[in-house]
Amino acid sequence: NLALQYALRCNISCGHCSANAGPKVGRRMSLEFAKDVLEQSASVELIDRITFTGGEVLLLRQDILELVACAKRAGKKTRIVSNGFWARNREAGRRLLGELSEAGLTELTLSADEYHYNELPASVTKNAAELLREFGFAVIINRVERRGGDTFSTFIDKCGFDSDQLVVLRPEFSLSDANAIGRSKILVRNVGLSLEGRAANLR
Repeated sequence: NLALQYALRCNISCGHCSANAGPKVGRRMSLEFAKDVLEQSASVELIDRITFTGGEVLLLRQDILELVACAKRAGKKTRIVSNGFWARNREAGRRLLGELSEAGLTELTLSADEYHYNELPASVTKNAAELLREFGFAVIINRVERRGGDTFSTFIDKCGFDSDQLVVLRPEFSLSDANAIGRSKILVRNVGLSLEGRAANLR
């Protein structure tokens, strides 16, 4: 996997963000540089997947559509990591996923947890999950559990999920297992804090 942290701009400023991303952060990669990296990756067989992360890269919709298409031409699978803000409006979210699917996107992973919900309604996660399912994508959620904060059951309740829909990622799952589970259920990957950026100030 080759990860491109394409832009640090984000629509929200989560307290656990290791990248210090936010609405006023302008640092980003140029589109030309990113395309050059992707074109070079075509000759590296070891790389089979490109991940676009940030920040919230889908704020730069047209760039990402071009880059997903470029990665596809290079023979690579593609993944986007997103907070799901685009699912506030289901029809707008449907249009976006249609464009990404047409460009060749392989996977879109959601980031959702108590830290995000200080900034973004939990309902967007359920909307995003349902839209991803509609377009045939695996539904995989990265979640940080805050010590002394919400539990897994409160996370499920906030999002409005049925508990029997969710499966927690286990160490023995392969990537193909995870994708298969995500296509029939909702796979939740519990991740730890990276104590950098704003997260370094958490107690």
